[in-house]
Amino acid sequence: MCRCCPRFEDLPPAEQYALDLGARLSAVARCHGALDLALGATLAPMFDRGLLCQLSYARESDYARERLGISPSEMHQCVRLARELRHRPILRQAVTAGAVSKRKALAVLPLAVGDYEGAWTEAAMRLSVRELESAAKAAGSAVPEERFEAEVVVLPMTPEQQDRLD
Repeated sequence: MCRCCPRFEDLPPAEQYALDLGARLSAVARCHGALDLALGATLAPMFDRGLLCQLSYARESDYARERLGISPSEMHQCVRLARELRHRPILRQAVTAGAVSKRKALAVLPLAVGDYEGAWTEAAMRLSVRELESAAKAAGSAVPEERFEAEVVVLPMTPEQQDRLD
């Protein structure tokens, strides 16, 4: 500690309390990433299977506002993050540990793939969201293709039905 800063023990009780409270709030804020991932990981299969109607909700946005108490965009960010981080173990671990916030993870998501994942995760740990967005924009021309999942569905058809489809 530098000479100009008083020791924690020498501070008045109110300042000690404020510093302690600040440290606790920081710890809680770091847990947010893990909670957002858990929320997204729980909601994704629920949406994929169309289970909202069984809960008497017609739209995802209604469920977000009325049941979860969050905005639909925040809910969709959590779902997107959970889905995308399935394929990015390094970034997922950093978000879960609280080293990278949801906003930072979303900023580097398109770039943090394959061999680039470690470097972009490290950048997300040390740069601000604004700096990350600028760096991601600058690297945009070198963005690897985003990973996507596709499901193959085979439908039996008669030759007549195939002709109509073509």
